[in-house]
Amino acid sequence: MEFNLVTLWGHMGPINRFISIALAGMGVFAVAIYVERRWMVARMRRLGERFVAEVGDQLDSGAFADVVAHAADAPASHARGLVLAALGALSGKRNGRLTAVEVASREVERYLEAASRSMRRGMSGLATVGSIAPFVGLLGTVIGIIVAFKTISLTGSGGISAVAGGISEALAETALGLMVAIPAVVLFNILNGRMDAFDAELETLAGRILDRIEDHSDVDETQQAA
Repeated sequence: MEFNLVTLWGHMGPINRFISIALAGMGVFAVAIYVERRWMVARMRRLGERFVAEVGDQLDSGAFADVVAHAADAPASHARGLVLAALGALSGKRNGRLTAVEVASREVERYLEAASRSMRRGMSGLATVGSIAPFVGLLGTVIGIIVAFKTISLTGSGGISAVAGGISEALAETALGLMVAIPAVVLFNILNGRMDAFDAELETLAGRILDRIEDHSDVDETQQAA
């Protein structure tokens, strides 16, 4: 028997074929999640950097109304959403016991949590593929070995030729499971690192916004006292 992918596929039973197709589908799904999330991170970063560059001077000067007006027409990005969440809260009704910085800080914290969940959408699926693919391959291995021993019982022969096909199919399933799982875990770790870096960038921007709010709220309070 010649051992190659075509031959192995031809000798597989329906269950092992189904498992092989499932593993292949899991691999495609993992790559699709990785590509889509990497594209999303790159897009959000690009739009965010452009938005911050456009409103940076207005933000530093305390022209918050102008920043909000500009954000209303800017392309959607998490940087834009963060600015609107922080500065939009200042124009609403507030409990008199809370300062402007405290109000903005609460809105920023809520937005950062929501943004992080949004950016990580689908990553649980990628982690799941990395976790279960070896076990799915192992299931195919067990089934292949069962078929091999069934062949022995039917033929009455214990020679290697009687079980070589079944064992090779079994090991192929294990190899396929690992070929799916290992890249999935690597892609998940790479993507998770990108997400952490993006979260850090948003937190840095949030700190900048809160600092500007605090600076200009102090100025307003001084002027009112005078």
